[in-house]
Amino acid sequence: MPKKKRTNYIWVDGEFIPQDQAQIDLLAPAPPGSMLLFEEIHCFETTTGPAVFRLEEHLDQFLEAIRSEGYPVCYSLSELRNTVHGTLSYNGVREGKIRPSLVMNPEESGAAPVWAVAAWAHPQSVELAPPSGVEGSAVVLNEGLPRGAALFIVEKGAIFTPPSERFGNQVLRDSVVTLAHDLGYPVVEGPITHEQLYSSEEAFISTAVADLKAVVEVDHQVIGDGKPGPVTRALQTALYETMRGRGRRSQEWLDWVWGSFVGM
Repeated sequence: MPKKKRTNYIWVDGEFIPQDQAQIDLLAPAPPGSMLLFEEIHCFETTTGPAVFRLEEHLDQFLEAIRSEGYPVCYSLSELRNTVHGTLSYNGVREGKIRPSLVMNPEESGAAPVWAVAAWAHPQSVELAPPSGVEGSAVVLNEGLPRGAALFIVEKGAIFTPPSERFGNQVLRDSVVTLAHDLGYPVVEGPITHEQLYSSEEAFISTAVADLKAVVEVDHQVIGDGKPGPVTRALQTALYETMRGRGRRSQEWLDWVWGSFVGM
């Protein structure tokens, strides 16, 4: 007999609701006339149990984005942290994606915004392994940067990056900059011209989905030798080891899911 598929539950305004009964789809674009604010957060399996990468920083970024839109915040960071832990445990997610969201419909006068948190396990087809080459760890940019991505280039052993956006990829960008300093690479923040990008020794981006990818081609021009360079690979490995609980910053940046849920 085939194994019955487990129902996924979404936390909505204080209670867990089966995903197929929820009035909102947190993975779909906001309905016409509505506005959706959300944050992408990831949970990773470690040798000592599941842990969320920089949870409080992500939640703080999420709440600041809500305030910037002029909406009141009715949950504290601590309450949302507890909700994320509960949502992960309720759904038995040991490694996957978490999406706290706020859904608003400005056309409905007096309607309160809907707060929601969802968690999904990574598909088994997703391979989160240490990068070893171009495949799975490199991208081609011929239509501009992905939304929310942060760009870095390498020249003569130094890393250069444009000023960060206020929201979006700020948490992971800060993680990359910090890990670069840990590895002894100077980081210079300032505008980057297309000419600098085309002639750079290496280029890479960090994105909101908690990864770091080499950029091997931009506008049909090959960057460096067309493969992830040594600085990019070193930072990819450092980020991976940190997320898996084995890095220098793991104790500082990982939020282990409550001990009572480790056996979920």
